[in-house]
Amino acid sequence: MNMLIEEIQMLANDPKSWVAVALMVLIAGHSVATVLLCPYSHGKAKIDDIEVSQARGQVFTVGARFGLMMVVGIALTVGGLFMIASGTKPALALIAMVSGLVITQTEPVRLRIREGKSSVIANRDSDETTAELMRGRLHSDQKELALSNVVTLAALVGGLLVF
Repeated sequence: MNMLIEEIQMLANDPKSWVAVALMVLIAGHSVATVLLCPYSHGKAKIDDIEVSQARGQVFTVGARFGLMMVVGIALTVGGLFMIASGTKPALALIAMVSGLVITQTEPVRLRIREGKSSVIANRDSDETTAELMRGRLHSDQKELALSNVVTLAALVGGLLVF
């Protein structure tokens, strides 16, 4: 345990570790901006007939991307933890670990966002109640992603500042 605390203290004092924080600020900022500005969840998107017919004709499937991203996320997290424990390139290890955590935490929500966007497009001509429900689901998933990213950012900064 002392070795892990020493490694984290070393990371906190290494300016390169703050690259992970900068990257996380960009990710969190992008997700917050999406919540505030997404034309699909706010009902301002100009959806043409071709997009509607494609969305209605397409069955939403999870696909290989989801599984691949989850495996990559787990591998980055575990690899980063082992690198931190062994003292191998601690700043790179922190970036790998945080990247892996972000991927595994957010990929299920990102999948729901892709599905939600498709549902909003497919329901463009539905009654207002149904369209509003689809936009609300999409907006809720976007808020969940933004909250997850902001909490991860706060935890990362807090973890580095505590030591």
